This record gives sequence, C-alpha cells and structure tokens, in this order.
Amino acid sequence: MTPSQIYSWTDQKMMIRAGFMTAKELVDSCLERIRRGNPKINALSQVLESSALAAADQVDGGRLQGDLAGLCVVVKDMIDVASAVCDGGLGYLAGRTANTDADIVTSLKNKGAIILGMGRSDTGGFGIQTPEVCHPAAPERIVGGSSGGCAAAVAAGFAPVALGTDSGGSIRIPAACCGIAGFKPTWGAPSVRGILPFAPTLDHAGLLAGSVDDLTVVADELLTHLPKLAVNISAKDLRIGVDPTFYDEADIRIKQVMTDIQAVLQRAGARIVPISLPRPDAVARIHDPLVVKESMDIHGPYLDAETDREKPVIQSCQAYYTTVTKADYKTACRRRLEMQQKIERLFEKVHCIILPAMPCLPPKKDTPVLRLAGKKRPVDTYLRRYTCLFNVSRHPVVSLPVKAVLPGIGISLQIAAPLYADRHLLQWLSLMGQSDFFNLSSR
Repeated sequence: MTPSQIYSWTDQKMMIRAGFMTAKELVDSCLERIRRGNPKINALSQVLESSALAAADQVDGGRLQGDLAGLCVVVKDMIDVASAVCDGGLGYLAGRTANTDADIVTSLKNKGAIILGMGRSDTGGFGIQTPEVCHPAAPERIVGGSSGGCAAAVAAGFAPVALGTDSGGSIRIPAACCGIAGFKPTWGAPSVRGILPFAPTLDHAGLLAGSVDDLTVVADELLTHLPKLAVNISAKDLRIGVDPTFYDEADIRIKQVMTDIQAVLQRAGARIVPISLPRPDAVARIHDPLVVKESMDIHGPYLDAETDREKPVIQSCQAYYTTVTKADYKTACRRRLEMQQKIERLFEKVHCIILPAMPCLPPKKDTPVLRLAGKKRPVDTYLRRYTCLFNVSRHPVVSLPVKAVLPGIGISLQIAAPLYADRHLLQWLSLMGQSDFFNLSSR
C-alpha cells in the first residue's frame, strides 16, 4: 500500500517503524488529500504545511521521537498552536495568532505528533452544527459541532486524529454526525490551559479519531498520569448499566440499536444492569444556566456586532442570558455536584454506562426544529440532549459509531466510566471490540 491508501494511525505507525514509509511521505499524502478535499468541505481554517513538513523531517532524521512519532493531527482552532491563527471562529478575535502551544498540543508534540492544520469551530463553541463545514459523505447533513471541522477532517481522511473541545457534546455530537469515534475525558484530566475558554466549569479537551484503535492508542498516551487496570478482565466480568427510560423519546431505529447492542454484549457474557439516570430535562435545567452564564460572561461584552451577534445561536444565548440570575447559577452549581455524586454512585454497581449519543439521526441542514415523541425543540437543544449529562457530571465518555443507516450516516453509542477511570474505559473498549461489539453495521 502507498501512504495515500493508509488512513489508520495504527497501520501508519507500523509502516513507519518497519521502514516502509517515511513521516514526510505520510505528511505529503495527508496534505494532498487536504488540497483536494478542503476547498469542498471547508473543514480546515488553516493548513500548516511548512511546519508540518519541517516536523516530518525531524521525525525522519531521528531528532523528533516518541510513541506518536509521525502521527498527523488536526487541532480545533479554539486550541492554541504556536504561530497559527486560533480565533475559534469568533469575529472579535479574527486573526488572533497564538504565541505558544496549549498544554495538550505540547503533550502530543513531545511524543512526536505533527500538527497539519486547524479545524474550523462553530463560533467559539456556541453552536453544535458548524454550518460553514460540508459533510464529506452526506453534504445535505450537518457535521455537528462545535468541533465540526475536526470531525469532517478526520472523516475525509485528512488526518487519523484530531484534538477537540467538549462543553455539552462538542466532540461527541460531530463524531456521531460524521461516523467517527470521539472521546471526552474526565474534566481536567488533559489540561485545558491554552484553550479558548467557553464555559470553564464544563470545558473538556479530548480527541476525535477515525477508528476505535486509533482513539484508544492516542488517548492512552495523553493520560499516562491516570491509572490503568492492574489486572486483565474478560467480557464476562463486565457489568454494564442501561436506563431505557432515559432515551425513550429517541428515534425508533436508535432504540432498536440499543436493544441489539445489549443482546450482543449479553451473548459475550457481559451482565446488563438496570440503572436510573437523571431525566434529560433535569440535566438541561442544570447545564443550560451554567453554559450560557459562563460563556456570555466571558465573550458577551466583546462579541462583534457584524460577525458574531448576527448569528442565531449567539442571539438565542444572549436572550437566555438575560433571564439567568446569580441565584439561578448558584442553584445549578449545587445541583451539578449532586448529580455528579449520583452518577458516581451508579458506578459502584456497574463498570460502565451505555446510552445513545443523539436521540435522532444527524439532521439535514437548515432544519430549525426537530419533532421527537410528539414534542418540537430547536435542533441544537435536541442534539445535545443525551451528551450534556457527562459534562455536568464530568465523567469520561466515548462516542462510537455502531450502525450504518444511510451512506455516510449512522447511529452512535456513548460509553461512560467512573471519574478518572479514563484508561480503564479505553481498556474496556478494546475488550468489547473483541466481542464483535462494534460490528452491528454488518448485521
């Protein structure tokens, strides 16, 4: 195979180490895909060709080493990369150039990763559709957001991995929309220093990847300070929590996939344990005041009238912000802690919790509202309905595609684990993969 035909970092790493491929050849192949594809899908706001090629030369010359030497990465343009434009799609920050790398970028670079370019954000993290980006496989559908450019870039094969941020689902929603894997670690596990703040008590840094293997390998390298399981476990050891009432409003196809997944896991020997999760409406009553109050406190006074304030997503945030009192915010903070403790207690009974990533398939563009279970809601509200739970609780969670429905469109699953059990979760993913867990699309 030529470099242009190999999209998986797991395979690329093997080829580089065996001497069948150089880092420069790999970077050249990624840049060529970007040159061909980015004018159409608009996933990258900036391509860092010169610095990427220079880093590749360092890898090939042995001057840049590490377990991720040669890994090509796209970085969300809310995350600082030195000398790159990192404005998060906000008009009032347009053209802002970072002076230094964010901590998470430094971590990857220290292990030999190569930054290819900046993934386009949905307006500083406010939106979850990224309308400027075109879905690489289903142009009539949204790519999700706010890490939409990163998700589209990975789905298009520009890079096997991308760095994103997630304050209510901004990694997992675009991952689900674009049919790739997404990982939101425990809050604070990877540092957010050097990342444009949105809602600081909810902001998480994480990863998007084209495969489960790539996600687990790279995520594990970012979390070496967290413990791994001391002993290996089998599928028969796993206790998996499920609450069907949490997603009872979901599209019938999504509920059927959840039933199928449980059957697959039970055949592999895992035990499905009934649990009780907070209702999505209760989660929203905590998440929404927190995210709107914090984001508008930070950005509201500076938003540009012609570029920022004209966007519907910011207009709706501004309108809601005027209704949130200090007492409302304090109440949400108290209830957030109570909900976190409730979720953590569930993990005394189960190893992990599974639920859908979204209540519906990725919607078509220009869809203002969705109707589910007889109720209409704004599309942004519905898309984050199942994801913001784990921003409120701060637990580590992945989003994985498990069922193809239409070309380029499918159904994704969330798997959550206890606080700081991120590397345990990655190990469990590998274990579930061995039980044919990720192959519902072939059924």
